[in-house]
Amino acid sequence: MFTIRSIEFIWWDYWERIKLPLDDKIVLVIGANASGKTTILDGLRTLLGKGTSSKRDYKKYAGRSKAPHTWIIGTVDNTKKGSRRPFGPQISDDKVTIACRIQRRGGEWPRDFYIRAGEVTFEELNDTSSNSLGLREYVSELERAGLSKAVSKVLSLEQGATDKLCEYSPKELLSLVYDVFGDKATLDNYEEHRRLQKEAEGELREFELKFAEMKNAISEMNNRANSYLEYSSLIKEQTSLQTEARAIGELVFYSDRIEGLRRNVRGMKTDMAATSEEIKPLQIEIEELEKKGNQMQAQISDMEKNLEGVTQRRINNEGRKGELSSELRKLEDLANSIGHIEPENLDDLNSLFEETMKRKGRLEDEKKQVTEEIEADGAQLASLKMGIFRPEKSVDDFSKELTARGISHCFLFEGVEVTDEKWMKAIESILRGYRYVVLLKNREDAWKAWEVGEKMRYRHFVVPDAGETQVTTIKNSALSVVRLQDFIPGWIRKHLSEIYLVDMVEDGRSLPPGATFVTVDGYMREKRGGRHIGIADGDFVFGAAARKRQMTAIQGRISENRSKGMALEKQIEIAVQELKDLKYKIDIQNKLSDYLSKKDAEAPWKEELQEVLNRITVDEAEYKLLKENIAAQRGDKEDAMEEMAGKNNSLSNLIGSLTEKKQNFSGVRKEYLDNIKKFREHRAKIPPAWKTAESIASYKQKFGDIKSVERDLEKVKEKIDKGTWETDPAILDLKEKMEKDFVIEQENLQKKQGEFENTKQAVQKAREAYQGMLRYSVDLYEKNLRSLASLAGVDIDVSKPHIFTEEELREAGISVRWNFDGKGFAGTDDGESSGGQQVIKSLILLIALMMDTRSKGGFIFIDEPFAHLDIFNIDRVSDFLRATETQFIITSPNTHNLNVYRPAGLCINTKKKPPHEKYAPVPTHIRRDARA
Repeated sequence: MFTIRSIEFIWWDYWERIKLPLDDKIVLVIGANASGKTTILDGLRTLLGKGTSSKRDYKKYAGRSKAPHTWIIGTVDNTKKGSRRPFGPQISDDKVTIACRIQRRGGEWPRDFYIRAGEVTFEELNDTSSNSLGLREYVSELERAGLSKAVSKVLSLEQGATDKLCEYSPKELLSLVYDVFGDKATLDNYEEHRRLQKEAEGELREFELKFAEMKNAISEMNNRANSYLEYSSLIKEQTSLQTEARAIGELVFYSDRIEGLRRNVRGMKTDMAATSEEIKPLQIEIEELEKKGNQMQAQISDMEKNLEGVTQRRINNEGRKGELSSELRKLEDLANSIGHIEPENLDDLNSLFEETMKRKGRLEDEKKQVTEEIEADGAQLASLKMGIFRPEKSVDDFSKELTARGISHCFLFEGVEVTDEKWMKAIESILRGYRYVVLLKNREDAWKAWEVGEKMRYRHFVVPDAGETQVTTIKNSALSVVRLQDFIPGWIRKHLSEIYLVDMVEDGRSLPPGATFVTVDGYMREKRGGRHIGIADGDFVFGAAARKRQMTAIQGRISENRSKGMALEKQIEIAVQELKDLKYKIDIQNKLSDYLSKKDAEAPWKEELQEVLNRITVDEAEYKLLKENIAAQRGDKEDAMEEMAGKNNSLSNLIGSLTEKKQNFSGVRKEYLDNIKKFREHRAKIPPAWKTAESIASYKQKFGDIKSVERDLEKVKEKIDKGTWETDPAILDLKEKMEKDFVIEQENLQKKQGEFENTKQAVQKAREAYQGMLRYSVDLYEKNLRSLASLAGVDIDVSKPHIFTEEELREAGISVRWNFDGKGFAGTDDGESSGGQQVIKSLILLIALMMDTRSKGGFIFIDEPFAHLDIFNIDRVSDFLRATETQFIITSPNTHNLNVYRPAGLCINTKKKPPHEKYAPVPTHIRRDARA
């Protein structure tokens, strides 16, 4: 297998063009995090036609430079390894150039690959880049050069995962070993014979299934033939029962039936005559009892009418009793509630209550106004703390309308900062009328903005141009103590530059005649005269200092309003208590007035209540007497009705019995005559032989009566109806033909079983050849493992798989146990080994795959193999790497222990790309002196 001698990147990631030597057994790539170590390994993976590390993509690397294409060019060793060169016999040079070109074409990123004899430069490749290879063809060429598919699977280990091979199961490890050392033709031959055996087995199963189905069909045909024979027998029996047996049975049945009915008719006539004699006296007694009951009911109705009158009087008296008692209780409750209250003027109390309510309302309105002012000041204070100044409503509305129309703008106050706090009031006073001047960012929006200003009657200037911003600043002028943004109009700058700043009016004497000045307190002198233009201390808007002054003023107002609010709250509480007291007095006086208006009616109510109670007593006595009389009369009536009901019941039973007897007699007599008629008709229909005494005697001996015949007939019919019968007589011929076909199919099955046995023997031979190659691969791998373990100073125990049966062959695996430092043998992925031991295990398992006598050498990429290792384990892994024949390209952060440099003969140092630079620095390298 070949090794890598150099690598060149053109427009790869953040490198413009770099070339790195890799012509050493162990190459260490070192650098800070994000300096390009993994980027180099991913470039090597991309050059070999493999995928990059996880979460990365060659397209991102190639796209960062914005160049039309990216090149990765590698020089590899092509010297003889044993009897042949890796890329021979087509290429006989000692060096071979392999390259990958990545192009950007719309949304696609195609890759072209090249293999050229000798060491070819980028310029030469770029000029002759037409004869490229596709990915599949290129990978095939590399595999012929020794880069097998199995080695590709574990060629590069992910960052921090150098123990990846330790996680392979014994079965997976064996599969990987056979991929490397095994003979594909032997395996293909075994698989082909297994496929043929499976096909032959399938055909045999089909013949066996077909034979079984025919066997079942023969059995079913026998059942069908037997069913036909049984069905024919049942039909004959059914015919006999339906004709002869049933005819004789019906003749005997009618004869016996006629004799019995004749006896019944005679007895029923005698019984009906006796029942008629019992009915007459019972009807006379019932009529007398009915008369007596009607008389009693008339008496009860009279007494119930009287009872209704008494009941109504009781209801009326009870209602009046309740009304009077309720009024007297209310009057008593009023007297108890007012106690010894002295009368007061109710109108005066109501007037005082109304005045107090109005006073409370005024106080609450004042409190609400104070609260609203506090909330407004609080909102403004919060905005100022966040650096936001809220202008007047009309100004804010105008700004929102401009924004809605897409007109970019700002205000004058946003671009002015007073640099000297001493002159803040003076500057604020000068610019008070200009603070809400609108400054447009795009002069093309001027006419649209003026139209909005016209519509909304905006009173401040809308300015489209900044004008001249280079205005000379005069010493002690208002312009000298402000800092203005570039968008502030020139006429504002000029205006400020023409006003002098003086402490007091007297200081203005020293200025040139006619000069305009303003004092600290805001008194201004101009050509028209002098006047005070000063504004309140809290009304500042220009810059951070203005906002600070404004916040101080607002905080003072908030504090003052809070004190005012607390005083109003106390006054409201006093008013509420006064209202409660007045309400109580008004309620008591209303109750006193109500009591005095009703007191004179108390004596008449009590007198009337006593009269009502007396009437109730009389009504109750009369009601009780009427109830008792009605109950007694109802009892007598019920006794008479009960007696009459008993007699009515007896009469009904007798009449019903007589009616029923008449109906039964009529039915029996009709049945008697019908049976005589049927007997004569049936006797005339049947053959003479069935009417003889001998036939009738035989029938009675076999069946007894017609019911037995019907039972037997029902059983035969039920068996025929419920059964599944074969009714076609052709079934007997079909059975004979199927038995002949069955013999022929049995001979075909025996022939197919012989063919399957021959296929099994061929599979056995192919399996033995495959088992031999598998044992050879395992033995070779074990030999390589022991050789590498000896270099690493580790004892190993290799458990070879049992591969004699098909099941063992499918589940076979290689299990390796390790003994580090004489501490005893442990499994490959036991979870107890140190980080360094896991790395050594993985490297031994990996390199042993590459120690094929057919392809020596090879290379491995490992990203940070020393991660999480202590100094001792770093040295142990380093010693092992130096002892092997494989080329290693490994990475490590520059924060590691210096021991990581020990195994490397060549060290490449990568550096981060500075933020302000387009490309990353070219990596440097240093080579170990071979004499050291």
